[in-house]
Amino acid sequence: MAKTVIIDGARTAFGKFGGALSSFTASDLGAAAIKEALDDAGHGESLLDFRITDISGEHYYFKEAALAFGRLDRTKREEFDIWHPADCVGEVGSTLGLIMIGVLKAACEKAYSKGNHILAHLGDDDGKRASMIFSWQES
Repeated sequence: MAKTVIIDGARTAFGKFGGALSSFTASDLGAAAIKEALDDAGHGESLLDFRITDISGEHYYFKEAALAFGRLDRTKREEFDIWHPADCVGEVGSTLGLIMIGVLKAACEKAYSKGNHILAHLGDDDGKRASMIFSWQES
């Protein structure tokens, strides 16, 4: 039986408006969360096969996601898909994190995922960013 395992996750520190984190851009915070999740998982970005995120159709968040991962990615890739299920279900708040996990589980079980190692990253309008590394394993 196959199973999905969360290898590790990280989030940025919580701050207040105008506080200690105010000098960081959203993509800086996103990159920090991704790097921390990879470090905690004991893997580099070369392990990752594709990513899934909570972004919808807003171009700013697509740009942020590209910059956040681009600051860490040192692997030459032909493609690195970015899945964004919010385009299908809409902006449903924090529920989207659970939807992303469900999409990954279905994709891996039905063998249409782009690989077994997945980066998931999320954020909110207040600047908080989180990242998780998923691994699909046959048991």
